[in-house]
Amino acid sequence: MLDLMQMVQPLVESTVKPLTLNWRILEAGYELYLKAAQNDYPLINLRELSQRSGSSMLECRNTIVEANKLGKFPNCLLESGASRWGKNGSFLINLDAGRSKLGRHN
Repeated sequence: MLDLMQMVQPLVESTVKPLTLNWRILEAGYELYLKAAQNDYPLINLRELSQRSGSSMLECRNTIVEANKLGKFPNCLLESGASRWGKNGSFLINLDAGRSKLGRHN
Protein backbone atom coordinates (compact mmCIF):
# COMPACT_ATOMS: atom_id res chain seq x y z
CA MET A 1 0.00 0.00 0.00
CA LEU A 2 2.82 2.39 0.85
CA ASP A 3 4.46 1.77 -2.54
CA LEU A 4 1.22 2.70 -4.28
CA MET A 5 1.03 5.99 -2.35
CA GLN A 6 4.63 6.79 -3.27
CA MET A 7 3.82 6.17 -6.93
CA VAL A 8 0.59 8.19 -6.90
CA GLN A 9 1.86 11.20 -4.89
CA PRO A 10 3.93 12.79 -7.71
CA LEU A 11 0.98 12.44 -10.08
CA VAL A 12 -1.40 14.07 -7.61
CA GLU A 13 1.07 16.88 -6.87
CA SER A 14 1.68 17.60 -10.56
CA THR A 15 -2.08 17.70 -11.17
CA VAL A 16 -3.11 19.71 -8.11
CA LYS A 17 -0.21 22.21 -8.01
CA PRO A 18 -1.24 24.11 -11.18
CA LEU A 19 -4.74 24.47 -9.74
CA THR A 20 -3.40 26.14 -6.60
CA LEU A 21 -1.44 28.82 -8.46
CA ASN A 22 -3.04 32.28 -8.64
CA TRP A 23 -4.65 32.54 -12.08
CA ARG A 24 -4.65 36.38 -12.01
CA ILE A 25 -0.89 36.38 -11.57
CA LEU A 26 -0.45 33.74 -14.27
CA GLU A 27 -2.67 35.63 -16.71
CA ALA A 28 -0.98 39.00 -16.11
CA GLY A 29 2.45 37.34 -16.10
CA TYR A 30 1.73 35.69 -19.43
CA GLU A 31 0.73 39.06 -20.93
CA LEU A 32 3.98 40.63 -19.67
CA TYR A 33 5.99 37.62 -20.87
CA LEU A 34 4.56 37.96 -24.38
CA LYS A 35 5.02 41.73 -24.34
CA ALA A 36 8.68 41.46 -23.28
CA ALA A 37 11.48 41.61 -25.81
CA GLN A 38 11.81 38.04 -27.04
CA ASN A 39 15.54 37.71 -26.56
CA ASP A 40 17.16 34.82 -24.71
CA TYR A 41 15.52 35.85 -21.42
CA PRO A 42 12.23 37.80 -21.59
CA LEU A 43 11.94 40.18 -18.61
CA ILE A 44 8.90 40.27 -16.30
CA ASN A 45 8.77 43.23 -13.90
CA LEU A 46 7.38 42.04 -10.56
CA ARG A 47 6.21 45.53 -9.56
CA GLU A 48 4.10 45.82 -12.72
CA LEU A 49 2.86 42.24 -12.32
CA SER A 50 1.87 43.01 -8.73
CA GLN A 51 -0.07 46.11 -9.80
CA ARG A 52 -1.85 44.26 -12.62
CA SER A 53 -2.77 41.22 -10.52
CA GLY A 54 -3.49 42.94 -7.20
CA SER A 55 -1.11 40.55 -5.42
CA SER A 56 2.10 41.18 -3.52
CA MET A 57 5.43 41.12 -5.33
CA LEU A 58 6.45 38.10 -3.24
CA GLU A 59 3.31 36.16 -4.19
CA CYS A 60 3.90 37.09 -7.84
CA ARG A 61 7.50 35.92 -7.65
CA ASN A 62 6.56 32.64 -5.97
CA THR A 63 3.77 31.92 -8.48
CA ILE A 64 5.97 32.56 -11.52
CA VAL A 65 8.81 30.46 -10.06
CA GLU A 66 6.41 27.57 -9.35
CA ALA A 67 4.89 27.86 -12.84
CA ASN A 68 8.41 27.85 -14.27
CA LYS A 69 9.09 24.55 -12.49
CA LEU A 70 6.02 23.17 -14.27
CA GLY A 71 7.38 24.27 -17.66
CA LYS A 72 5.67 27.68 -17.99
CA PHE A 73 7.53 30.98 -18.47
CA PRO A 74 10.71 29.26 -19.72
CA ASN A 75 14.04 31.06 -19.46
CA CYS A 76 12.71 34.38 -18.22
CA LEU A 77 14.05 37.04 -15.90
CA LEU A 78 12.08 38.45 -12.99
CA GLU A 79 12.98 42.02 -12.07
CA SER A 80 12.01 43.58 -8.77
CA GLY A 81 12.15 47.14 -10.11
CA ALA A 82 12.13 48.28 -6.49
CA SER A 83 14.59 51.06 -5.70
CA ARG A 84 14.63 50.03 -2.04
CA TRP A 85 16.54 46.87 -3.00
CA GLY A 86 19.53 48.78 -4.28
CA LYS A 87 20.52 52.38 -4.59
CA ASN A 88 20.93 52.33 -8.37
CA GLY A 89 19.45 49.03 -9.37
CA SER A 90 17.15 46.18 -8.70
CA PHE A 91 17.32 42.43 -8.34
CA LEU A 92 16.92 39.96 -11.18
CA ILE A 93 15.92 36.33 -10.84
CA ASN A 94 16.96 34.19 -13.78
CA LEU A 95 14.55 31.30 -14.34
CA ASP A 96 16.68 29.12 -16.56
CA ALA A 97 15.44 25.54 -16.93
CA GLY A 98 13.76 25.62 -13.52
CA ARG A 99 16.85 26.77 -11.61
CA SER A 100 16.50 30.18 -9.96
CA LYS A 101 19.58 32.38 -9.90
CA LEU A 102 19.51 35.67 -8.01
CA GLY A 103 21.71 38.58 -9.00
CA ARG A 104 21.93 42.35 -8.59
CA HIS A 105 21.20 44.42 -11.66
CA ASN A 106 22.32 48.04 -12.04
